[in-house]
Amino acid sequence: MRKLSRSNEEKMKFRMSGKIEVEPHVDAIKMPGNLKVGLMIAQHRKQCQNMGCHSQYYGFAFGQSPFHVPLALQHALADNTDKGHYSSAEGISQLRDAISGFNKRHFGLDVA
Repeated sequence: MRKLSRSNEEKMKFRMSGKIEVEPHVDAIKMPGNLKVGLMIAQHRKQCQNMGCHSQYYGFAFGQSPFHVPLALQHALADNTDKGHYSSAEGISQLRDAISGFNKRHFGLDVA
């Protein structure tokens, strides 16, 4: 990339060329690993579709579940759409207790 220290004439020629001017420090920015993985998956999905394969991809990061959602849960979700907020950072105490009990019963872990 070109540096921004140019004469007015150089700046005008650069603008006329249709190129995007980028500050020098931008080139030093590295893409985080999680974005690289996301891009890799997106590219693979596109290549797969172009080749005619029928693999399905599920984006758990956006709440897309590959599993059937039980009707009772669908209704509970629908009934609570007006709440519009997340639980506190500590979580819901009844749910924390249930998860703790599950881990203790099935794995012998005390995570209370």
